[in-house]
Amino acid sequence: MVRLFVEKKDGKGNSFRIIASICVFVILIAVFSTYKNVNDFINSTVQEKYSVNDGNNNNSFKDGAANEPENVREVLNQNLEPEIVFPIENGGKVIKKFSTNPVYSVTHADWRAHMGVDIEANPGSKVVAITAGKVENIRQDDNYGTVVEIFYKIPGLEVTVFCSNVSDVKVEKGQNVVSGQEIGVINKNPSTEIADSKGHLHLGAMKNKALVDPIIALPMIFNK
Repeated sequence: MVRLFVEKKDGKGNSFRIIASICVFVILIAVFSTYKNVNDFINSTVQEKYSVNDGNNNNSFKDGAANEPENVREVLNQNLEPEIVFPIENGGKVIKKFSTNPVYSVTHADWRAHMGVDIEANPGSKVVAITAGKVENIRQDDNYGTVVEIFYKIPGLEVTVFCSNVSDVKVEKGQNVVSGQEIGVINKNPSTEIADSKGHLHLGAMKNKALVDPIIALPMIFNK
């Protein structure tokens, strides 16, 4: 009797283990099946949203460069260097250079430093901004007449440029200007250096609160 009881007991244990194994197996199959269905759903959704253009008006999923708006690509391809122009429309040559040493002034009949350059120009010629900048001041000078001061911030350079002997001023203090914008015109009745040269623009430059040679400070406009 004891022997039979043990055998039966062992049989029930084996049956339990078999049933448990089957249950675990069924659970694993269910989990795998659920994962596969979810994964298939996700892939199907992604493919539907970003399907390759097959000529049937489907949205195409291409590389980023191809999908950039045309105007964005044009901006990115533009030369970002600022446009720099000569300060006088149809401007001429430098007829009097910068000098910290006294030079003789026919107009004043004395010797004095010439803290700028004189650029030959016909009276009435347009004076323009050399690049984008801001008008810092417009003032009257006993020696140079109307002076328009414009601050320019060029890569590697911050400079204030003085345009003197200007009339019919087109800008105001505090105004932003763009490259080539008209500032005024060459004065038909210059108030300074009238005996030294013909019509001209007296151009000065200031860096770090010191007057400097415009030809050295602004080689990009004089070496064109």
